[in-house]
Formats: sequence, structure tokens, C-alpha cells
Amino acid sequence: MKFSAKSDIEASAEEVFRQCSDFAVFERLALQRGVQVSSRGALKQPGAERGWDIRIKLRGRPRDIAVEMVGYDTPNSLIFVASGGGVVSDVIIELVALARNRTRLHMTVDVRPQTMGGRLLIQSLKLAKGTLARRLQKRVSDFAARIVDNVQTV
Repeated sequence: MKFSAKSDIEASAEEVFRQCSDFAVFERLALQRGVQVSSRGALKQPGAERGWDIRIKLRGRPRDIAVEMVGYDTPNSLIFVASGGGVVSDVIIELVALARNRTRLHMTVDVRPQTMGGRLLIQSLKLAKGTLARRLQKRVSDFAARIVDNVQTV
């Protein structure tokens, strides 16, 4: 099952990529929302792999998710693979420079079941696909607005 969202941002592709790859900020935001995050590996150079072990509470139960960064192409894309609970997700963030100070951020999430429990989860997600797609679009739009605010204050 695929979800996608896009937003145009009034900032250069390099600046948008810099903020998309500021993993420390995302880790702090997750911790503020009650998500347990532990980092595996450090991004010492562009292209180096990085991973996180995440524990979230979903439907009343704690769920463990392993996230690996498998692609890092400055300033064009970031690719992540998340697995847990019988489901594997590919998350692709692509940046396209539309002009010198205008960038399109396109995010695609492809969710695939790995187990019978994962198939049941995907079936329940299909019922809420419209709502989930709107939530993803809102999150991407909010993130784009935050990038514009950060660029304007600098």
C-alpha cells in the first residue's frame, strides 16, 4: 500500500536537505511525543548508514520498529527502510529544485506485509487510507512551513 505527499518550499534544495537530514531534531521531537528512540551508528560522512530502534505505543501495545537509512544522496534524496510488527515500509524523501530558492519535497511511503499479522494490519489500514493520506500530507505541509520559518529567521 502506497502513500505519497508533496509540498513546495521557498528555500534552496541544499537548505531543505540539510533540515531533512538533521536527525537530532527528529529524535528530540519523537522523544517529546513519548516515543522511545535509540540511535544505532553515527552519520560520520555522507552516504554512511544510520539506524534507529524505536518503541511506540500503538493500539494500546508497545511496538518495536527498526529503521535503517539505506540511501543518502545530497541534496536529492533520503531513503529509509522500517520494519516491525510483520510490516516493512520503504520511506523515500525526494527533493527537486524548481528554482534557485524553491524546492519540491516529495515523500513516498510503501507499506508491505511480511507476516499474517502484517496482512491483517494492512487490511485495517486500507479502510483508513484516505484519512492516513490526509495526515501524511498535513505532516509534510507542516514540516515545509517549519523549514520556511527556519530559513526566514536565519
